[in-house]
Amino acid sequence: MNFRLLLLLSLLSAIITIYSCKKDDPDTKTYDVPTTYNFDSVDYSGQTARLDMLGELSVEMKKGNTKGTPVSAVLLKNMYANVGSPFVKDSLNTSGKKLKDKHFFRSKLFLKAIWMHWQQRVNHRWMVLTV
Repeated sequence: MNFRLLLLLSLLSAIITIYSCKKDDPDTKTYDVPTTYNFDSVDYSGQTARLDMLGELSVEMKKGNTKGTPVSAVLLKNMYANVGSPFVKDSLNTSGKKLKDKHFFRSKLFLKAIWMHWQQRVNHRWMVLTV
């Protein structure tokens, strides 16, 4: 009985494997790729400003690595939101750019989803431990 079951499962696995190896249709999409590119009109000032802001924010945070050196949470939050002229480089204060505008985790729905997922995992683990 075990031999027949093993033979049947092997045959079934072989059929599924062979069937899944079916060739797809070739890609018939065509693309119009230009032969030259013009980057003269590209404006990177926003990205450059945000990278400079991140650099200054990083320097400020690393001050906390020195024992006895306090780091101001208010200053860090102001740098993140570009509020109250927190940067040493004055052009960053007046750029109108903010790090928080490009930050992925600012979405409340995303944070709520992470919180709910975490709660479900904790509850599941608690149930497993108490059973």
